[in-house]
Amino acid sequence: MGESPSRREAQTSLGNAMRRTLQLQKQTHVARLSRLPEPFLNELRPDRPAPMSKILTQYNESVAEELDAYAQHIKGAVLRVASTVNGRAAKKEIRAVVPYVLDEVLDPTLYEKRFNVFVESVERHFSRYGIAFDMEKYRPDLYRTAALVHAINACKRARIEIENELDMLALAEASEPSGSGRYQRLQDFVRRNNELFKLLSFLAAAVGALVALLGVL
Repeated sequence: MGESPSRREAQTSLGNAMRRTLQLQKQTHVARLSRLPEPFLNELRPDRPAPMSKILTQYNESVAEELDAYAQHIKGAVLRVASTVNGRAAKKEIRAVVPYVLDEVLDPTLYEKRFNVFVESVERHFSRYGIAFDMEKYRPDLYRTAALVHAINACKRARIEIENELDMLALAEASEPSGSGRYQRLQDFVRRNNELFKLLSFLAAAVGALVALLGVL
C-alpha cells in the first residue's frame, strides 16, 4: 500500500523544514529530561533510608512541568510557521504536515521510557555502594502509569490546542484575504476566549487519559 497524499506532502521541502524546526525543540527537551534525575540521585545515601516514594513523586512532577513547557514551545513554533507562510498551496501543505510531525515530537511513550531509565539509574546508584536495592517494594509500576497518563493527557491537549488555532487561523485568513494584522486579531480572539478553549481541551484530554488508564489497568 502506498503512502497517503498527506504523508507524501510531509516529505516536501516545506514539510522537512517544519520537521527540522520541531526536532530541534525535541532535542533540547530530551537533553533537559536527561538532566532531571541528577538532583534526585544526589539525595540518595547508602547510610540512610531512601525516601523513594517522595523521590518518585517529585521526579514525575519535574517531568510533567518540563513536558508542559515543551508542549507550549512546540505550539508556538507551529503557529509561527503557519502564520508566516504565504500562498494557499503552502498553507494547505503546512496543515497536512502538522499531524505527522506532531506524532514524532509529541510521543507519550518517551516519558514512560524516561521513567524506566530513572528507575534503572537509582538501582545503579546503589549498586556502586555494593547495595542490592529493591525498587519493586515501592511499586514503581504505579508511578510509571501516572507518568504515562499525564504524558498522554498533555500531548493530546497540546495537539488539540494546535489544531484548534490552525483552524481559526485558516478561518480568519479566509474571511480576510487581505490586510495585515490578521494573526494579531486571531490571537486577540483566542485570548478573549481562552477559558473556553482551556475547558474544551481539558475535557477532550481527560477523556483520552481515562481511556488510556483503563487500557493500562
